[in-house]
Amino acid sequence: MQWILVLLIAGLALAQPAPIPPPRPPEEPPGAGMTIEIQVQLWNKPAEGLILTLGRRSAEGRPIANNIRPAMRVSNARGVVLWSGLPDGVWIVNLRDPRTGFALSLPVQSEFLNQPIQIGPYTVQLFMALP
Repeated sequence: MQWILVLLIAGLALAQPAPIPPPRPPEEPPGAGMTIEIQVQLWNKPAEGLILTLGRRSAEGRPIANNIRPAMRVSNARGVVLWSGLPDGVWIVNLRDPRTGFALSLPVQSEFLNQPIQIGPYTVQLFMALP
């Protein structure tokens, strides 16, 4: 009887769950990275339904794969399109209005950031935020 009790206690001791490992340090959250936002107005009103495509260039200016899904977006009711979680690099925003045929390509560079760009009836503002 004592042996059964000893075996039962030993079995219970061995059946205890493994200790909980200490928490890992937090990883960089998904989507962390550079953010590009573009706002477009037509005749001083938000331009909804514009087609915007984000492209990436090498340092030499050649197009390279950006692996951003979706790279093509349509401006919302506020005339805004936002891409986030982008790696550092040289980015180009291509804008097209399917109603008028207006098209514009803007490199995401300091001279085009945070200031309105007036082109005919269109006003374009480009913003970038680094992580």
